[in-house]
Amino acid sequence: MTTTRDAVHAAVRALLAQKGAAAGPPLDDARGLRSDLGFDSLDLAQLVAGLELSLGVDPFAEQVAVARVVTLGDLCRAYEGCPRPAGAGAAQEPA
Repeated sequence: MTTTRDAVHAAVRALLAQKGAAAGPPLDDARGLRSDLGFDSLDLAQLVAGLELSLGVDPFAEQVAVARVVTLGDLCRAYEGCPRPAGAGAAQEPA
């Protein structure tokens, strides 16, 4: 079963690969999206748009201020805190 955190990490890894980034240290919650992973505003927009499609939610529509998402952990928590509509997205939270 894939969790929301797994889905976010997979999307981040895919974007890093698309950017041609070398495999670095393992992803962890403390990694800065801009400072450590090197994402710019276009990368972050692409990442959020892809996550919205795959998970079926947009935490930035009402629940979370996008400016408060600085680290990978912030991004994971933003999506984990969103109730998903029935049947939306493939990720499931553990029971």
